Amino acid sequence: MTISIKDAETDRKIRELATLTGESITTTVRTAIEQRLRRESGRRRAGVAERLLALSLARNGPKAFNESADEAIGYDENGLPG
Repeated sequence: MTISIKDAETDRKIRELATLTGESITTTVRTAIEQRLRRESGRRRAGVAERLLALSLARNGPKAFNESADEAIGYDENGLPG
């Protein structure tokens, strides 16, 4: 399957990154997409964790927490279970 990049600046950046990493353009694009998907998925899960914590606090009253919502439920810095 072919992807056509019609923006010269985007094409230049892909090729620059591929050169820096020594990867093929395909591997470079796939890796960049996978990394962004993980990051965005982590952000979404972190948002859910924050909302759940807020709901819990609203229902059960305030409690003293010394950790973030992610830490409390065990997510790492990438939003993945630790």
